[in-house]
Amino acid sequence: MTQPTSKLLHLATILWMFCQKKKVTETEEEEDGSMAETKEDMISSLPDCVLSHILSFLPIKNSIATSLLSRRWRYIWKKHLSVLDFSDDSFELTEERSELLEHFQTFAAFVNNVFYNRMSSIIRKMRLSCTKSLIQEEICTDSINRWVSYGIGPHLLELDLTLFSMDVYQFKFPISLSSCPNLVSLR
Repeated sequence: MTQPTSKLLHLATILWMFCQKKKVTETEEEEDGSMAETKEDMISSLPDCVLSHILSFLPIKNSIATSLLSRRWRYIWKKHLSVLDFSDDSFELTEERSELLEHFQTFAAFVNNVFYNRMSSIIRKMRLSCTKSLIQEEICTDSINRWVSYGIGPHLLELDLTLFSMDVYQFKFPISLSSCPNLVSLR
């Protein structure tokens, strides 16, 4: 994962300040006659586009995990997240070469599920990092080509691929990459 940028730190500061505001939604009478304040979840009251922007700074696994917070968050990543950050760093790894393909298959199942469950076709940024997997196998190449092809579209601004192979491996970009009129960064 990349180091936090000043924009991210600034956004986190603004969010923290926003969440510190106490908003009294109603008062309830306690048994002893005193009044108690109830607080509203301020982050969940933000518009979907703001929540999506916040999630765009997280790896995709963390973004998906927010769907467990409440009903309000359940579909945010599916409908609105346009920044996809896939990395096999968060998957268990052993040093055995024979298990690297299995590691990739676990990672591939996760990425395929994300693409299958998304409800939006807009992808603005896509990062795919396979540094701890076995890449030279045909199944790996086919999966990576499929994911890159899925990410390619008129809204794509940035595509970042980090691939590792123990053998000589040369990734060939799909020809459809030339159909990205707004692409400004390809790494």
